[in-house]
Amino acid sequence: MKVRKKPVVVDAHKIENELFMLDAPDWVVDGCNDGTIFAHEQDFGKGLRIKTLEGEMFAPFGHYLIRGVEGEIYACEPNIFNKTYELLEVTG
Repeated sequence: MKVRKKPVVVDAHKIENELFMLDAPDWVVDGCNDGTIFAHEQDFGKGLRIKTLEGEMFAPFGHYLIRGVEGEIYACEPNIFNKTYELLEVTG
């Protein structure tokens, strides 16, 4: 059997560096405020941590934060992001 994955539209935000909050959408700000997205001292200058359904995840700078269809937040590597997603609109 072959199947095709249904098209799903999700929100994404690239975290370039420590200043990622300057142009972050509301859902990223909310994730930081509620502790879903946070910094850990051992990751200073390297990236962020995200609380996911599978546990804590490290998101290096340069990766994308994605908000899924159920509101869950996870990280995605740039090469996987570019192969999997296409830009529909730029929001900010």
